[in-house]
Amino acid sequence: MAVQVESVKWIADTFLVDGFAFQSPRCTHYMLTHYHADHTVGLNRGFDAGWVYCSAVTADLLTHDMGLPPRLVRVLEMQQPTVVCGVRVTALPANHCPGAVMLLFELPPFADGSLSSGGTCASGNSGGAVSGGHTLGHGGGASGAFGGGSGGCCGIPSSGRGRRNGGCHDNSDHGGAACVPGEVILHTGDCRWQDWMAELPALRGRRVDTLYLDTTYARPRWVLPPQRDAVVAMAAAMAAALAEQPDTLFLMSSYHVGKERAYFGAAAALGLKVWVTLRKRRVLGLLQLPPEQMALLAEREEDAQIRVVGGGMRPDMLHR
Repeated sequence: MAVQVESVKWIADTFLVDGFAFQSPRCTHYMLTHYHADHTVGLNRGFDAGWVYCSAVTADLLTHDMGLPPRLVRVLEMQQPTVVCGVRVTALPANHCPGAVMLLFELPPFADGSLSSGGTCASGNSGGAVSGGHTLGHGGGASGAFGGGSGGCCGIPSSGRGRRNGGCHDNSDHGGAACVPGEVILHTGDCRWQDWMAELPALRGRRVDTLYLDTTYARPRWVLPPQRDAVVAMAAAMAAALAEQPDTLFLMSSYHVGKERAYFGAAAALGLKVWVTLRKRRVLGLLQLPPEQMALLAEREEDAQIRVVGGGMRPDMLHR
């Protein structure tokens, strides 16, 4: 569960990560790691405090499910460094729900010796985010609507009062850590860490100076198997139930977004169909799921032995 404490939401005195409950006139660049309710607290279709940076899947959910105006949403392409407000930002797969990312922040000067050109903090029509040598579009007339002007963000010199460390904000009012030139920060959002993630090009051999870590399952008593093993074990338990009662109906509780690997994985292993509500089907259509998973959806409820339901499952729901 994401903690709602402002001091851990600020990155480099410039960005708020999953910190929409702490909207501030000092921030116009908001980062969203994924589309779960405990990370979108304070974000709704009326949001107009700045731009929201996220993955492509999360962007589709924000605009088509939440109703956020597309002009306020900027996509961070997976594993493609993007300069935002003088800071190099890279979205990395978090191995959580569809669209979930970790965020790697590199403060200038960068490890390759280069300095930032400022990215989206430039005012006027040059307000696009630089990514891979080109400018990201941001939809209609949003250019210059937000942003810090000249010298408003980390790594960009500023003579304005209340700034320090080469353009960073004074952080005394929100308790966040001051930005340090050349610092590398990894914000994990909600991640399910696996060894392969350490081999991502942006992380391989990389020293991380500051780590923002979700500690929901940090206690030693939590020993969780790899996700694939968990799905195999679930399918095995379901297979045993089918052997005893072939017409067994399985109800699987799911978040608005999440658990797709579980119910689609079990369905594929057992040759079963999955039924979801029309609203859920629309959401699934935004997640860029593999076609073979979407093909497991049944058109009629009675044709599926796996039915996906929301949270709060009750005993009376277990009867046909």
